[in-house]
Amino acid sequence: MRQGLTWLNRPAAQTSNLELMVPKPEIRHALTWLALAALVGFLVPAVFSTGLRWSRPWFLVPYVAIAGAFLFLYFRRAPVSLGQLTGRWPTALAGTAAASFLVLGNVQGQPASAAPEGAQLALALAWVGVAYGAIDGLLLNVMPVLAVQGPGFYASNPSWKERLGRGLVALAASLLVTVAYHAGYAEFHGPKMLAVIIGNAIITSSYLLTGSPLAAVATHVIMHTAAVFHGMETTLQLPPHYES
Repeated sequence: MRQGLTWLNRPAAQTSNLELMVPKPEIRHALTWLALAALVGFLVPAVFSTGLRWSRPWFLVPYVAIAGAFLFLYFRRAPVSLGQLTGRWPTALAGTAAASFLVLGNVQGQPASAAPEGAQLALALAWVGVAYGAIDGLLLNVMPVLAVQGPGFYASNPSWKERLGRGLVALAASLLVTVAYHAGYAEFHGPKMLAVIIGNAIITSSYLLTGSPLAAVATHVIMHTAAVFHGMETTLQLPPHYES
């Protein structure tokens, strides 16, 4: 018996061919992946930042490698296509613009610090802005939503009640992974965690409202890139930071 399909309790005449092709994720499967994401997210900064106090450029080596390997494994096992990750780009652009406007206001409201120049700026934009931002966006804002909703959720044209209900659960899952990840940094053991929750709620909502994972990843990359220009040493969006 195929489990978790939308047609299980419906008359055959009311079931579209599209719905037959779109399985919903099983609860146990989704919870397993969410627990693994939270564990990986917490352990990397707990070990390499709080424990070993590696500087940001060096810290990103194990973070990008380990989180990237986890995401690769998830996307290999989950039936997610490149088209599903990058589709709905017109609405993704609108969602990215709206979410970026909100998170960039927060970046600009923080104290500024010196930005790198020349080749160092180019390296920081590629490594801290794009690579770091993309991994963060996929791990914190996209993967938890996919684990809850499934990759074909929006293609199945869900009702507004189902979209709202499953969207709230997906948002909660995203924030769970977000809190676990940031709890690995000593600097977020306090009021700064609230800013993290609000910012990532905005970014994940850009995905939930547009149906495009691209919106969340693009917004996270834009936020990190803006933080590089504003000053990496004083913007909380680019941990780790250490007190001297």
